[in-house]
Amino acid sequence: MKKTRSLLALTLTLLLLLSIGTCAFAEDAKFASTKQYLDDMAQLPGATCTLESDMLTIGNSTYEHVKVDYEGELSKYKSHFDVCFTEETEDMPIEILMSMTVIHFDPEKLADVLSEINAINASTTTIKLYVDTDKNAVMAEFYLLATSASVQDISLLSTGIFIGFTDQIYEILSKYDIDS
Repeated sequence: MKKTRSLLALTLTLLLLLSIGTCAFAEDAKFASTKQYLDDMAQLPGATCTLESDMLTIGNSTYEHVKVDYEGELSKYKSHFDVCFTEETEDMPIEILMSMTVIHFDPEKLADVLSEINAINASTTTIKLYVDTDKNAVMAEFYLLATSASVQDISLLSTGIFIGFTDQIYEILSKYDIDS
């Protein structure tokens, strides 16, 4: 009986630890900025991070890719987004790219959605929205630059800003969301 209780207590403790917030092991990351982000996000309750094995190449930049699922105090919605980091070089700072699909919409509502997106983009200078007509989706994108000294603060602050902004955009565009 005593062994059963100990085993049950250990199992429950492990389950609780795993449910608090899990992120991919930072040791697997190739870039120092990605490692730091994964370590920091592991401390955020409700965050689950997955380090993607493939590197992304966009233009002349190669990014290490992290998928983030978040459900917690920063948002009343479940957030699913991507965060990508480049490696700092002598010539270039670290690039941070965040992206998220905000909604999927009926293609017949394209003109209305474009009108809303243009109005929102005209009023903001940080996160930009665009319409992917192949997927009938509204996408949010946040692009930042950082140094190795500032990447921790910038990436964590921008994660909170990104989640808050996309929540507001979802509320504006939810009338077009076919997935809700």
